[in-house]
Amino acid sequence: MLSKDPLGQIVLANIKQAFDHNFIERNCFIEFLKEWKASYDSFPSPPLFAKEIVNIIPSDKKYRFRHVATPILPLEVSTIIQWDYLIHLLDPNFLSSNGISDGDQFEEHFFERLSSALANSDDVFLPGIFGNPRNFEQFWITDSNRIKTFRNSSTTNLADKVRDALGLVHINTNKVLIELRFPSSLISSGNFATPTFIEAGDHRRFKAHSNPTINNGWGLTVHLQNAPYGSGVINGEPELTAKSVPISNGTNWHMEGIGRTITYAEGIDSGNGAAILSKDREFADILWNSYDINDFVNSLNALV
Repeated sequence: MLSKDPLGQIVLANIKQAFDHNFIERNCFIEFLKEWKASYDSFPSPPLFAKEIVNIIPSDKKYRFRHVATPILPLEVSTIIQWDYLIHLLDPNFLSSNGISDGDQFEEHFFERLSSALANSDDVFLPGIFGNPRNFEQFWITDSNRIKTFRNSSTTNLADKVRDALGLVHINTNKVLIELRFPSSLISSGNFATPTFIEAGDHRRFKAHSNPTINNGWGLTVHLQNAPYGSGVINGEPELTAKSVPISNGTNWHMEGIGRTITYAEGIDSGNGAAILSKDREFADILWNSYDINDFVNSLNALV
């Protein structure tokens, strides 16, 4: 069923990369596929759409962070989050003392007010564990030096530039972006890896890097393009996935505003479903190039 729509074709293209380049040890790869198929078959009415099928990917930790590459971590890493998620990490006392509430984000000078409050406050976080609870406490990171380079060199809207370079296609216009920066030593061994289709899930602009032995073992984001992807995919920035990092106040964690996006991701209004589907199809086509998707699906079926 995955081969029937563009998102499924994107996921299958990344499964093919993992299979062809042995990103995941082969026995583990096959075991994962069998468990995924068993989960799908267990539904009285099996899911029909790719997003639903992808979202039943087994949650067992043994299948995650299994890429064979050994990425080298810099001293500091960063993750980019939206205000909608950040507010749940902040201490209510910090918010109230600075007169900040959830509904303020669309006010004209909200970003400037938030940035000033962050820069002048020490105790802003609710101590806990950082990681998306809806996605196995997983999150994406990049080298903090890359964000610093963007800050020092950007002549256009920084939020748009960072979003596009990091391939954050789910972030559209008028969104407040924040950088969270912390020492990579906080990430436990085994809780980070070069991403594969398993960690990417239903990410619509993920492309598994075919040669992770270069780039210090990191993956590479897809740089979002307004122009057609037919001419090729432009590599963006280094990326890894990580899991479950303790977050607290003090010198370890730094939070700094990126800005507010002012353009649509890939130039497409988030309400234009037909245009989004067309762009997904275009991206899927460039990933498959001259390969036959049906031949590959048949080879996967033979494994399970």
